[in-house]
Amino acid sequence: MKEIKCPKCGEAISVDETYYNSIVKQIRNKEFTIELKSIEARFEKEKDHLVEITKLAVKMNAPKN
Repeated sequence: MKEIKCPKCGEAISVDETYYNSIVKQIRNKEFTIELKSIEARFEKEKDHLVEITKLAVKMNAPKN
């Protein structure tokens, strides 16, 4: 048996190993999803920035008539 402590009232709740592992997995998955979305947003922002830099470089190097 594992115990989980309520963050609001502080009461300890006993749960079996399977239920405990299920809760841990849910928390881990939620944290992973949050982190993944954060990384995805940073990559998207970086990609947009690189596209703008590339456009400026092409514009500056274009032959002038």
